[in-house]
Amino acid sequence: MSQTLGEFVRQTREEKGYTLAEVARQSGGQISDGYVSRIENGVILPESISSKKLAALARGLHVAEEIVYTLARGRSVREGDASETQLLTYYRQLPPDRQTDVMLIARTLHKQHGVKAAEDIRTVKAKRPRAA
Repeated sequence: MSQTLGEFVRQTREEKGYTLAEVARQSGGQISDGYVSRIENGVILPESISSKKLAALARGLHVAEEIVYTLARGRSVREGDASETQLLTYYRQLPPDRQTDVMLIARTLHKQHGVKAAEDIRTVKAKRPRAA
């Protein structure tokens, strides 16, 4: 059985050691501690939560918005998907010059650890045979 939004919120909050009030404060004041509690306890149904409040909840928990939106839709989030989503969220929030730095770091780590990198998209396109 997949995890509900309320279960995820409670588990994440407890794992990070946040109180309900801290989640509310970290949301930028967009949601109250009582609202978070009602989500955790299933009093507020996920489908009735606005996208603005879901985004605030994600901010309050310091998780990717995509994870909260996925769970609110009743879909499951695999652990690997969640980590990748969080990494992508961090990347997208960086200015372009810092995104370039992240790519350089990733390439360096690949080389240092002997990871065979997937072919660059431009290389794959160039190798395709042309249609006759």
